[in-house]
Amino acid sequence: MLNKPTFKYYLSRKEYPVTKHSWIWKKFLPLSRTFDYQTKEEILTESVTYEDYFCAIRAFLEKGSFDIPVKAVSRTIGHQINPDEIEQILIFLEKHGEFYHPACVEICMSGMNLFFVINVAVSSVGKQYIKREYAQLRKMCSEFELCFVPKIYGIGSGTTKHGVSLSMFMGEWFQGFFEFHISVDQDNQNKLVIWDTEKENFFLSSNQALDVYRKCAMILTWHYNIESFEQIFSWHHAAGDFVVKPEYGDKVSMRLITVRKYAPIIQNPGDDPESMVYGLLVFLLNMSVKNRLDRLDGTGELVWAGAGVAQETLRGFFQGLDLKIKSKNIPDNFDQFFIKYLRSYSKKELYDTAEAVVKRIVCHKEELDFIKYQLKKHIAELHSAIANLTFD
Repeated sequence: MLNKPTFKYYLSRKEYPVTKHSWIWKKFLPLSRTFDYQTKEEILTESVTYEDYFCAIRAFLEKGSFDIPVKAVSRTIGHQINPDEIEQILIFLEKHGEFYHPACVEICMSGMNLFFVINVAVSSVGKQYIKREYAQLRKMCSEFELCFVPKIYGIGSGTTKHGVSLSMFMGEWFQGFFEFHISVDQDNQNKLVIWDTEKENFFLSSNQALDVYRKCAMILTWHYNIESFEQIFSWHHAAGDFVVKPEYGDKVSMRLITVRKYAPIIQNPGDDPESMVYGLLVFLLNMSVKNRLDRLDGTGELVWAGAGVAQETLRGFFQGLDLKIKSKNIPDNFDQFFIKYLRSYSKKELYDTAEAVVKRIVCHKEELDFIKYQLKKHIAELHSAIANLTFD
């Protein structure tokens, strides 16, 4: 007989345990971490309680003989385990997102604790995306030698005792990586704040923040397909799609925790070099704008990343191209060819192209108006960075 592990539930940290006796157990989940600004209250699901959420995850993990967690643990440690080896499973509700309500799952075995993510689709938009995202993550992990997105281990659903079925999938948890956003420090200056769920929030240094934006650009460029124009998009800093881990000195490590869509944003009219370099220009301009866009503290008003970000985005872009050259995905010296192409654009020509790209791609009027206000200065900074770029 299978020796079943015990389960425990928490809100983000072990200091906040949740049981069937907790006041929150029968409360409805918020649909997101934002508020209804008319009622000043959280927008609730009206159908899914915290009890439903935790119990559905438990049901998902228990399916078969704990088939999916056994697969996840076995792949992580490099050898097959038996279900009996799992002693305890801790489930932490991490946040209420627009797409998912992710949980960190800690699987405890003899002398070993391993962490994974369960992305749970509660909202209607999350339910629309979840199967496609699972397929996109599998595609990224199989097609790219360097993997900056989570490995995935299984998709399915969990049904509560009330008959509520929630779709979810299990993937790699990036331990020590945290969400970040532009915030205001005690001197009323905009800085990047790290949402450290293990200790307490802290601000990055200016150099660390620039490294964040550079590495975001590098990751996105690495995953760009020069021939098909396919790229990761529908990402947004306000959604917490990238996570960061401070390293030594001014350096950071970055990961991308979601790939909601991987497709071209414009169609490639042909396989000729002119089409490919223009498509890459469109990719760069769009990314350079989005890399500066956030919401204050993740949910507030739109904010714009400050000085130096255009230059670091360009540097990250060419570092991503360098990775592609080293992997033989693009010809040698392509980076030198492309910088000459960029330098053939005057500041006005670059602005006109960027304006057309933004109008075509940005759907939300609030964001479009905000970007238009920032665009002229942004393109001036990018044009200057292009003129002054040197290769290490």
